Amino acid sequence: MTHSDLEILLTDEVQAAIEANLHRDPNSVALDKSVPHARLVASQVKYLQRAERKLPEYYAARAIIPSIAYEQSSSTLSATTKQESGALCIDLTCGLGVDSLALSKHFERVISVEIDPVRAEVARVNFARLGATNIEVVCSSAEEFVAQFEGKADLIYADPDRREQGKRLVRPEECSPNVVAMLPRLKAIAKRLTFKNSPLFDTEEAFRIFGEECRVEAVSVAGECKEVVVTIGEGITRSEVVARAVGLGYYSLSGVTRGTSSPDSSRAIEWKWLLIPDVALRKARIAVDYCHSFEGVEIFGNESYGFAESCPEGFIGKCWKIEAIHPYKPKELRKIVPERIEILRQNFPYSTAEICRALKVKEGGTERWAMTTADGNQWAIKLE
Repeated sequence: MTHSDLEILLTDEVQAAIEANLHRDPNSVALDKSVPHARLVASQVKYLQRAERKLPEYYAARAIIPSIAYEQSSSTLSATTKQESGALCIDLTCGLGVDSLALSKHFERVISVEIDPVRAEVARVNFARLGATNIEVVCSSAEEFVAQFEGKADLIYADPDRREQGKRLVRPEECSPNVVAMLPRLKAIAKRLTFKNSPLFDTEEAFRIFGEECRVEAVSVAGECKEVVVTIGEGITRSEVVARAVGLGYYSLSGVTRGTSSPDSSRAIEWKWLLIPDVALRKARIAVDYCHSFEGVEIFGNESYGFAESCPEGFIGKCWKIEAIHPYKPKELRKIVPERIEILRQNFPYSTAEICRALKVKEGGTERWAMTTADGNQWAIKLE
């Protein structure tokens, strides 16, 4: 998006066209000669439609949404998990401003830094539409802003750009801005630092990079890990790992207890329920510890299913009633499985396609089977 594009988008004529075509197919809008500046209108229609679920506040305010900024933005659900508060927060990576907006509800003042001048102006327009009057947008690189900033912030937040020439980056040292290289200066001007990382980032790697006095939080939404957030600074005096499943709950371990529970349970239980720990627990590497916090639950590894005598109340994940358990022996299973089954698999050596070929079935149908390795054996578990 250019400055010229933004000026056109802000005209009354184009704003009315966006509203009038908001529920149409964007491709049809782009080809409609009766629509003024059809290409720009179609792009906004496309991203507003996507924002209705991912960014409901932006949709309701009819925010201006550049394509690149949208693709790289947090969702409203994941952004609102950030609960730091205070007088001043500095967001070094404004982008579409979703995190700045969420943080502005907990801080008296937010300075949102954006290197791209067009995106900085878009952010100003959007914050005005959203009624976020306590956010100041500064057009600058993060490095230049930090070098010149005088004062003390309660929190510095950063969600570095993790894309380079189409390649997705994971290590924070490779991203822009490089917060690892900036750490000494960041620590000097802020009480706390919070960095959002790729969902592929190894939670244990965070402690190697940022030290043991660090909180690492794996955040999931609707069963998908969205981000790994690292916080260091005031009040954090030991290691802590948090698994946060938005809308379901959270679980944390700290200090010497982090990830120490043995995956090989010796509990003699009857397998009546199959448990699937949420991906946030597995990403944080504390699924075993979490399952063992319940009585009558057995699990055989961080990437395994759990088993229980009864459904644990408030379990962060999914619980399925077990109808029958069979050894995974394809020739025998062919006699009892229908032509179509829904296949779940965890900690299992064969892919879904290989299982289908071995059982001579297709995916789908009403019967649900879980394939897993537990207690040293391979199992096919029929679920109710």
